[in-house]
Amino acid sequence: MRSRAWRSSGRLSITMLLVAVLAAAVSLGSVIQAYAMPVEARTTEPWYAYQSAVGFDFVARVQPSKFYSTDLVRSGDLIQMKGPVEPPTYRRVLISRFTDDIDFTVTYRFQADRSAPLKVTMRIDGTTTLPGLWQRHYRFLEPKTVELEGTTTEGSGTFKIPVAQLLKDMEENRQMNLAAEPMEITIRPVLEVQALGLREPVAVSNAGEFRVVIRSNTVEIDDAREVTAEKNFAETKVVPLRASLLGLEVTVAALRQITMLLLVLFLVTVGLLVWLRRGRPTEKGLLQRLGPNLIAARAFETPGEAAVVDVRSARELLQLQTQSERPVIRVGTDYYLQDGTTCYRLTLATEEVAG
Repeated sequence: MRSRAWRSSGRLSITMLLVAVLAAAVSLGSVIQAYAMPVEARTTEPWYAYQSAVGFDFVARVQPSKFYSTDLVRSGDLIQMKGPVEPPTYRRVLISRFTDDIDFTVTYRFQADRSAPLKVTMRIDGTTTLPGLWQRHYRFLEPKTVELEGTTTEGSGTFKIPVAQLLKDMEENRQMNLAAEPMEITIRPVLEVQALGLREPVAVSNAGEFRVVIRSNTVEIDDAREVTAEKNFAETKVVPLRASLLGLEVTVAALRQITMLLLVLFLVTVGLLVWLRRGRPTEKGLLQRLGPNLIAARAFETPGEAAVVDVRSARELLQLQTQSERPVIRVGTDYYLQDGTTCYRLTLATEEVAG
């Protein structure tokens, strides 16, 4: 009778080996995929952003004449001229002899994307230059500070340039044979903002520069405009990337470790199963241990009075041979052990013989 236990055990070991090889292949693919994924990524987290602006406009007080129908002329009503420099600048032109004063209005504005304690300072600096003669620095508007908490603040400041008086001064210089013109006045409005209570203090400084050129015939004033500035503050962070593993979210670094651990585990399992399968002797191999007690024969006839008992495995036949100390006769795939009135027989299948 064939050894059913041996066949079942052999088939089970082959099945386990195939499952382990398949699991190792899947694990290898998972390892390759996990190591192809980046472990971390850089993200930008904004924490403050602002826009600031300073600008100016003006109104000229003039003497009504055939050139000016009223005593107040706004900047947009004057002739515009293009300066000779690059990038081009544009100026508005007044006739000097009909101009008394110019009233300037400087505006400032600050706006942020989130509330914070703000300390806002506004001032207007100025410089008057008479070529080859003198230069004087002063302030059209002394610093004015406002403290508040919020996102937005705005305000304005005004000052006057007495054109008629400056023309008289230029005439006196001319009479003394001093350089008289052009007189150039530079206006520098400055907006300074300190935003506190953030990740770090933010200092903002925005300054414009506008010019007024006074000649005996004309007064040229930079076209009204606004100077803006903006900035975004952000923190760059390195964050671990995540992936899905059996419905669970894990980091890619953890996924790499898990898949590598599974691969090693399955490879060890495959190696162990192969080693066990190779190290396991076949039924024929076990019988070869009989040595000279295994006798090959062409045929074997069981004595008529002997009872034939089929054994289930080579190990059982070996135990019987050890006990009886009788030789085992081999005829093809059949093995016989005659012990008195009992004949033990083991029949091997072809696969058992081949191992």
